[in-house]
Amino acid sequence: MTDLAARNVTLEQIDAQTAIHPFTELRTFSENGSWVIDRGDGIYITDNKGDTYIDAMASLFCVNIGYGRTEVADAIAEQAHKLCYHHNFAGNSNQPEIELTDMLVNELLPKHIRKVLLSSSGSEANDANFKFAWMYHYLRGNKNKRKIISREGGYHGVTAAGASACGIPY
Repeated sequence: MTDLAARNVTLEQIDAQTAIHPFTELRTFSENGSWVIDRGDGIYITDNKGDTYIDAMASLFCVNIGYGRTEVADAIAEQAHKLCYHHNFAGNSNQPEIELTDMLVNELLPKHIRKVLLSSSGSEANDANFKFAWMYHYLRGNKNKRKIISREGGYHGVTAAGASACGIPY
């Protein structure tokens, strides 16, 4: 971490100079800068100016059990020390992934769903869903059935396929 005080710059200034933010209108961003979140506790987030807000979107739905959950942080740290991440491409797997898919298929999902695809983001999951739908129709002889129906202005991700389904003009 660099010493910001010694450089006489703010986090907002560095962010404006170095980061690209998805779903951000660049002119507005260049005029107003970023909103820097410093910490979270339960349902609350606090920005770097000390103002606290209810995070009604759970950080884009990724923190739906709340911030600062010690038992979750401890479980993440324990697993990170053992194996922080490994992809599942080309037949690769790992024990936590196998245990999760087993629990989903055998304890949570309806009985007719026997396989799941784990992905790193909702954008990636939506892209996979597009491919599954296209493959479904391709295998049934509908090779040209490739239209995706979505809600205009809805959020379907930041990948090319997901963003194009949003109907947002940029």
